[in-house]
This record gives sequence, structure tokens and C-alpha cells, in this order.
Amino acid sequence: MFSQRINELGIWQRKVSVFGHVFNTCSLDRLASLYLHKTGLLGGSEVAILRRMVSSGMTVVDIGANQGLYTLLLADFARPGKVFAFEPHPVLYEHLVTNVRENRVESVECSQTAISDSSGSLTMRLGRINLGNNYVVAAGANGSADLEVRAATLDELFQETKVDFLKIDVQGWKAAALQGGRSLLERNQDIVLLKRCATT
Repeated sequence: MFSQRINELGIWQRKVSVFGHVFNTCSLDRLASLYLHKTGLLGGSEVAILRRMVSSGMTVVDIGANQGLYTLLLADFARPGKVFAFEPHPVLYEHLVTNVRENRVESVECSQTAISDSSGSLTMRLGRINLGNNYVVAAGANGSADLEVRAATLDELFQETKVDFLKIDVQGWKAAALQGGRSLLERNQDIVLLKRCATT
């Protein structure tokens, strides 16, 4: 698709400073998202909420970390607490890891995993001109942009870990992600849940 090829041209791969961190971009749509946050056209209300709700020493889970814009912001607010960032899209995951490393943030642990109601694998349909628009489809859907990704549940990943803040930004898969974390939510009665951030 022509629009997809334009979106992924190498000319869009550059560095942008947002929220005090430097981000490496991988596509036009991710570059546009960073500039919209940089100029304040996106993310103002989300940043205000995070600043108010996330405090020093918290353990944070970021489901749908994308390229790490909010992941690194969460790490700032929670320091010296820990952030667990999950992003199944291979290109976005690569840039998430790169951005965490480049900003020398050691309190973030990244995982190329989709959070769901059961462990195993899921079929994800990748966005063609918006790398943030990826969503789970039925197995065997056989779309040209489909990809098998590793899946796990919050309950199995955090059996003995207290979680204070949960940010979840996944297209149409929030219910399944939370279903797989029922025990976690029951154990952590004071957990704060933010269901969506502006495109990261």
C-alpha cells in the first residue's frame, strides 16, 4: 500500500525531545504524535492526571507502551519505583527499548508481550498508516497485515508483586487484559487504573 510505504520512509526516522526525554521515531505517524505532544496539542490532560496520581516509589504497569512516551514519564513520576512496559508490536517494541536505553532509565523493564485473559499467542492486525492502531483479531483471520504475538496474563506475571498504578491503552482489548488480572486487582484494592492515554 502506497500510504504505508510513505509512512515508513526512512526520512521520518529522527530524534525528538518531549517531556524531557529524547525519542527515536520509526514512522511519520509516530513522529507526528511526538510533535503533537511536544506542542501541547495532545497529552495535556493525561500528563496532569499522571502527575497527580503517580508518586515516588510506586510500581507501575504500562500496557500498550507504544514507543515509550508515557512509559518514561511514568518512570519520572514513580522514581525510584519500577515501571513494567508491555508492547507486542515488533517495531514499536524495538523503539521502546531503544528509547528507554538512550534516556538511561534503569527503572523500566520492557516486554514484547500482549496482555490478555490467557497466556499463549494472539493474532494481531497491524495498522498500515498508524502504528498505534493495532488490534487483536480472531485466530485464522488471515489478513495480510496479521502477526502472531506472545500473550500473557497480569495474574501470571505479577503473582507476588504489588502494583500501584495500571495504565492500559489497547485497541478493543481492555476487557480481556483486565480479565486476566482479576486476582491482581483483588489483591491490590488501592490500585489506580488509567484506561487510555493520548496516542503515544
